[in-house]
This record gives sequence, structure tokens and C-alpha cells, in this order.
Amino acid sequence: MRSYTIMRSELRRTFGLMLLFVSGTLSAQISVSPYSIFGNGDREPGKFAHQFGMGGVSAALHDPLQINIAQPASFSRLKYTTIELGGFYQESQFNDGTNTAQTGTGGFNYLAFGFPLSEDWGLVAGLAPYTKIGYEIETQATLPFSTATVQYFGSGGYDRAYMGTAYELFDRLSIGVMGSYYFGTAERTTLAIMDDRNFYSTGQDESIRATGFNWEAGMQYTQVWGADSAQEFTVGATFSPITELDGTLNDYYYTFAINGQGNRLPRDTVYNINNEQVNVIFNSSYSFGASYGVRHPRLVQYAWSITGDYQMLNRSELSSSSELRGTFENGFRASVGGQFIPFYALDLQRSNFFNQIDYRIGAFYENSGLVLNEQVITDRGFTVGMGIPLSRRTNSAVDIKIASLNVGMVFGQRGLQEGGNIQENYARFVVGLTLNDKWFTQFKYR
Repeated sequence: MRSYTIMRSELRRTFGLMLLFVSGTLSAQISVSPYSIFGNGDREPGKFAHQFGMGGVSAALHDPLQINIAQPASFSRLKYTTIELGGFYQESQFNDGTNTAQTGTGGFNYLAFGFPLSEDWGLVAGLAPYTKIGYEIETQATLPFSTATVQYFGSGGYDRAYMGTAYELFDRLSIGVMGSYYFGTAERTTLAIMDDRNFYSTGQDESIRATGFNWEAGMQYTQVWGADSAQEFTVGATFSPITELDGTLNDYYYTFAINGQGNRLPRDTVYNINNEQVNVIFNSSYSFGASYGVRHPRLVQYAWSITGDYQMLNRSELSSSSELRGTFENGFRASVGGQFIPFYALDLQRSNFFNQIDYRIGAFYENSGLVLNEQVITDRGFTVGMGIPLSRRTNSAVDIKIASLNVGMVFGQRGLQEGGNIQENYARFVVGLTLNDKWFTQFKYR
């Protein structure tokens, strides 16, 4: 017999996966929406594929095989070492009542690692986008001396690297905290191209690079009852304080002429700001949620469950940001979702592949807090999803390997045409791979 551990090889494999997908995740900072011109861009919800299929619920959601970074308290419930990685694709159609446009974008969206340090203690770390900026807008303006074509371009956004831990203080009460390091650059360009070429056109190139830290906390309490404690009722809450990033602004105003080939020829610098210290604000928020689920004796996850969330978004805090664009007031988000595995929920004697899929459904409504033309921009929609088992290998009680494919689909509508605003109808597809493994186990022989 030969004694050895597998810890070193598993850590080496994990580090290799992280290097492979970090570059893909960072390159995914793409948004194609005119609404990303406001504030500090489109805010990513911080949810993984299995949550997207359930309306984006999080506060009371805990799963021993999947990571929920929107609720740090859930980390204590992880049963195995877990790797989550995912990507997205989104198709959007825009309509202002006169013109329509259609765009598509996609890329990697998240990478996370979860480790159960003990039966009641878990650790999670990862990388994900936080805000995304991406727009190309063209409009016409009438000036006293000429008409002009005004073009707006934006790109970039802010990412975050995070690490959190949670501990079950006493029976079924978990407390968790997570720290995040934010970093990124927002790039914006505005051009006013004069139709009368006797006048110079004007342009502005703005860049804000910012970094900073923040923390967030959560708690969950679960009450169990019934035969084999199969029924569970969970309540949860989270809090994230206001975040202020230290930023550096470079802002360049200039005039230019356009030659016969349509190229810009710089003429004069109106003014130039280099490395000015500014702040970038992310608003605070807090949420409450509740869930009810039933477990099966042969399943560590719920056979079926239903969950609801309510989140307060203190978007009025964005008014203190150097990067403010638009008018904001406080908003909220309400969501509900459920999941159902037919084989376990109905306790079937025989099963086929489709009976073992985790089917998910949900809906949400969000008051974004953004006010345009005296109307609040809302976001609403419904979701569907599936958790598809790919493989399960169990050589022994301490050698377990599980893989599943999670698909979440969101069909939503943001904004309305009334009042001169843009209505965005979108379909977002999020695909995630979840890998579970029993690590840090010492074998006497294999």
C-alpha cells in the first residue's frame, strides 16, 4: 500500500483553469445598450446561470452544489469543492417609436471557486464583471449657425475580484462576509460634426480609470421539520454599503475638420485635463428573501422549491459621483422563482434522462431608479432554465465527482417608448458549467 494526497495536483489544476478563463472573463466587458450611457454603466446582477433561470433570486437561496455570490451566508452550505464558470449571449431590439435597431453581444461572464473548509465553514473566491459600458448613438442637433450630427460612443466598465467566507454559528444560522476589489476603465467619446463645413466640428474624449475596495454581508436561517427533516423554510438578508472608487480622469476637448475622405483633422485644443482625481460611486443596497423547499433522501439538493426576493436599490447615492450622467432616485427589484426535479419531486420508481433535469422558472420587476423625460426606467421579464446532469462518478464516499450544465434564459423589456424614451426588448442566454469534487482527502490506497 502507498499513502499519498491528491491536494497538490488538484490545486495545480485549479490554478491552470483560473489562468485560462480569467482573460476570457475580462474581455467580456461588452454591453450594447443606450442605457449604459447613464450612471457608471449597466450593472451586472452578480447571479450565475442557475439563478438566472429562477428570476435572479438570491437572499434565501443556498445550494450545497452551487455558488451564490449574491448571498455570502450561503457559502457555509457548500458540500464539495465547486468550480463555476459561465458565459452569456444577448440579443436586443431597440425602438423609439420611429427607428428600430437590433444588436447582439456575448462572452465569458463569471468564474468562481468554492471550498468547504469544514462541515460548517466555506470559502469562495472568483472574478466577475460589475458594470458594462457599450453604446453607439447618433442624433441630429440644430445650432444657431449650423445643423450637426452628434455621435456618442462608449466602452469599458468595471470588474471585481472577490473573496468571501461564511460560518454556521449555531444550528442552521449562517453569517457570511465578502470583500471585493473593483478595477476598470470607462471610455466615452462625443462628437458634434457640423453639416456646414465652414465651421469646425468639436469632440470630447473622456477616460476614467478607477479602483477600490468594498465589503458586503449576509445571513440565512433555516427551519426544518417533517420526516427526515425533509422540509425546509429559509429566510435571508444581505447588505452592501456604498462604494467609492478612487478614479483618475483624463478629459480632452478639441476642434477638428473633416477632409474629403471623411477623416478627422485635429485643429485646436479647447482644454485638456490630465490625471485629475475623481470618485466613482456604486450605490448601497439591501435585500430580504424567503424560500420553502423539500428534499429527497437520495438528493443533497431540493427536489422542489420556491423562493422570493425583494431588494432596495439606493440609486440616489449616485448623485455624489463624479461620473454622474442622468437623474437617479431610489429603486427596487422584486423577483420570484422555483425549481423542480421530476424524478425526486414525484418519487418515481423508474426514471429517464428528462426526469432528472432540474427545471426552473421565474419572473422579476425592477424600478432602476433612472429617470428620463420624467419617467422611471423599469426592467421586467420572465425566466426559464434547466440544470442538466452531465456526469456523476462516485468511487467511494470520499471520491465524488459531479458535473452539470446550467442554462438560464431571460426574456425582458426595459424602458417604454412613451415620453420619448427607448424601449429595449431583449433575450439573454446564460450558460454555466458546474464542477463538484471531493478534494483534500487522504487516501491510503486507490
